[in-house]
Amino acid sequence: MLQLIPNTITSLLPVGMAGLLLDAENLQISTHTQKFLANVCNCRLQVKIAFANWSNWRKLDIELHERSYDLIHVPAGRDNADGKMIAFGSSVHELYHHAKEVLVCSSDKVMTNSCNKLQQHGLIVYQVSQHSENINIFNNSPWETTIYSTKPLVETPSIEQFILQVKGLIKEEQKLTASAWVKLSDL
Repeated sequence: MLQLIPNTITSLLPVGMAGLLLDAENLQISTHTQKFLANVCNCRLQVKIAFANWSNWRKLDIELHERSYDLIHVPAGRDNADGKMIAFGSSVHELYHHAKEVLVCSSDKVMTNSCNKLQQHGLIVYQVSQHSENINIFNNSPWETTIYSTKPLVETPSIEQFILQVKGLIKEEQKLTASAWVKLSDL
């Protein structure tokens, strides 16, 4: 029989940290999506870095700064944020020795090589992209892509609320038809 001693419980928790690299010119993630992505990782999300020409994204830089992102500015120009993110990403394992997982958030295909390089350094890498209202998370360790909808789920009413809604529909239908009898198909 295996017995857990209180001092050994902490050794069962994931050791290390997770980081998030965001191409802010290419992909914006809401606070809700960020929390969701943090739950994808096994380690605690501790480092968040966003890359962009911040002179073009005045409101976004304030929002991300308030959400504890480090902001890296790049000059205006095509793919400058991509290039800086790739260069920075290639040294994540050296800059953050406790890093175990990295979320690479960009819909650009050019990030694939950077993700492969991070994985070669022993990191678990999640390649995050957005297509219409879906967030795609690709983890090439088990070679799987998981797709999540960013649309809020429609809340299911409680039984009491549902009964009140049906009663309201019945009363409206009774008024329209001037009859106490209502067909279920008309509701």
